[in-house]
Amino acid sequence: LQAKILKYTCLIIIFASLAGMIVNAALGFPVELIIVVTGFVAYVIYLFKTMPTDGYYDRTSLIIMALSLATLAFNWFPNGGMYSSSPYIFLLLVGFAGVTMKGTYLWSGITLCVLTFCSLIYLETLYPTWVAPIDPQSLQVKLDIIFAVILLSYLMAWFISTIIQLNQKRYEQLVEASEAKTLFLSQLSHELRTPLNSVIGFSNLLKKQELSAAQRQFVESINNNGNHLFALVNQILDLSALETGKIELTYQRVDLSQLLADLHETMAANAEAKDLAFDLIGTEEKDHLLLHSDPNRLRQILMSLLSNAIKFTDTGHVLCRVEETPENIVIDIEDTGTGIPVDQQVNVFEPLFRLPEHMQKEGKGIGLSITQALCDHMGYTLQLLTSSVQGSTFRVIIPQDARYQPDAAETLPAVEVSTTDAVEK
Repeated sequence: LQAKILKYTCLIIIFASLAGMIVNAALGFPVELIIVVTGFVAYVIYLFKTMPTDGYYDRTSLIIMALSLATLAFNWFPNGGMYSSSPYIFLLLVGFAGVTMKGTYLWSGITLCVLTFCSLIYLETLYPTWVAPIDPQSLQVKLDIIFAVILLSYLMAWFISTIIQLNQKRYEQLVEASEAKTLFLSQLSHELRTPLNSVIGFSNLLKKQELSAAQRQFVESINNNGNHLFALVNQILDLSALETGKIELTYQRVDLSQLLADLHETMAANAEAKDLAFDLIGTEEKDHLLLHSDPNRLRQILMSLLSNAIKFTDTGHVLCRVEETPENIVIDIEDTGTGIPVDQQVNVFEPLFRLPEHMQKEGKGIGLSITQALCDHMGYTLQLLTSSVQGSTFRVIIPQDARYQPDAAETLPAVEVSTTDAVEK
């Protein structure tokens, strides 16, 4: 594309210079000026024939732009100066620089163009007699301006359409790459899960056998590492599915109080192993806090936050608090861990984010990013409420709209009974 633009630009400059030379000769301009323009045309013809094809387009573009500015300067005063179409040509040259040059060459070309324009305006102000007398309201000036505006309009339309086509092509390439990545990950998941299921299953069976202390330690190591690798595979797949928006949710009635109680019971052993106080507050009076949600994904969100709180807390407590407001159901998970520095809190939900002091901990730093993406996907809000050296508090906000509403099939029909029957019932 860049080579074609340069070729056609050289061709246009050749024809424009030849036409200008003929007009100058007819108007009786000095022979010296005609010789200079002739030499310029000869050099542009040489450039046109020897246009490089090995990537030196920026240098050639800058040379063409400099020669075009020289031609413009020669014709500035005879054509009426700033009252002619010359100022519009500067805009065309800036557009040419933007399309054909990059980096230092681009800014050098634009700077050269601006300096030339300012210099010509300054000379025209100092020496107004140099400018050929021309009526600003004449038909010639108006035609020049019309021609320049038309040329600029077509150039801008072409430039914008080219950029759109390039962006569309790149977008399609990115989509194809993303789909290929998703397909690869799904196939990789299948290939990994099958042997991992066997490893985990057989290690579970071996744990039930009579083994020596050393053998039991080996089996525990196999089982733990197999489960860890299985969890990593699932996390990578979840992250890929969330990026492409292809994760599936199965909504049904979920008892949030019971779910939190189950999680508390499941993870209490982990907290007890580190001698941490692990409390659940706010569900005592909410025996039937029913939500319309995906139970597996909601469990995944809460388990991720609770496991992180336990993992990064060495002393103190982990607290899960549930509060209800007229607008939301708020779940706060508070810990007394190491906390997150203020300058790093903005990155806490980024994939693979880990603090240097947490590198020895288990995990790869993608759990929180998946958790936030799941919350966004389900219409919830995940926030890092506070974080300091005294610990962190993560908050999950579930809108009251997520409350479970029984449909018509689950609503009991009204039955007419007598007053006595009603009292008895």
